[in-house]
Amino acid sequence: MLQPSLLVQARLSLARAVYRRADLYLLDDPLSAVDPEVGRHLFDKCIREYLLGQGAMVLLATHQASDALQIHGFLHQLNFARI
Repeated sequence: MLQPSLLVQARLSLARAVYRRADLYLLDDPLSAVDPEVGRHLFDKCIREYLLGQGAMVLLATHQASDALQIHGFLHQLNFARI
């Protein structure tokens, strides 16, 4: 049996989440397996415009705390060294 690569698995997981209707989406670092340009496009189109645009709540766990990942002007960041 042919196993898809981790990159393909990550993309399939994000695609499944986007096509499934839900009120809440929990995304565990879905953009880590793509380059920054593709990640920005996926964030803007899939997460910001599509998921947030339909009124869903998105909980995004990531360590890419760049300005590209700011949702509606704010970003909540946890510093695990202080917990």
